[in-house]
Amino acid sequence: MQNKFQKWKTPEENRLKEMVGFYTIPVIATKLGRNEGGIERKLEKLGISTRNSTDDVTAYSLASLLNVDSHTVLLWIDKYGLPYKRRITKFKKQNLFIKPERFWMWAERNKHRINFSKIPKHALPPEPEWVDVERKKDREIIPTRHQQIWTPEEDRELLRLTAKGIFQKDIGKALNRPTRGVQKRLAFLRKKD
Repeated sequence: MQNKFQKWKTPEENRLKEMVGFYTIPVIATKLGRNEGGIERKLEKLGISTRNSTDDVTAYSLASLLNVDSHTVLLWIDKYGLPYKRRITKFKKQNLFIKPERFWMWAERNKHRINFSKIPKHALPPEPEWVDVERKKDREIIPTRHQQIWTPEEDRELLRLTAKGIFQKDIGKALNRPTRGVQKRLAFLRKKD
């Protein structure tokens, strides 16, 4: 450890910044001739986190920002080509990092996979203008009584409209419920009788 007690110089700090996320703390310490604690303290002073790259977000953070399950983001990565980079954080743990700009480019091509109404405005900057249009569309699609308890009046109306031979999609619109909710409730009522 030749640099253990020496002051940090700008070229050495720049080299440290370049290595974060690509090497573990012990490897960085060896390459720079510093101890691990010194590396961690310097990163802290520079305001660099080993969990987050400067512009990128982890897959878990992205899920949190978008109000989706983390498994959804992993599915987007594994099956639908959401671009990411795997980076080492701190000692051995690896995280998947996603650039917000690349996420939005991917999202524009995969609009049908995302419920934009769940995403708070500017949760992931820079948010493109088209996102607000999609957010409004998705809000209009989701019925206001989605995931709310069925009232006895709604049950009676559901049975009455079904007896008339009205399509479940149209019943959903009339009751302000999703078609799948109408199907499930009808199956429940039939099973109950």
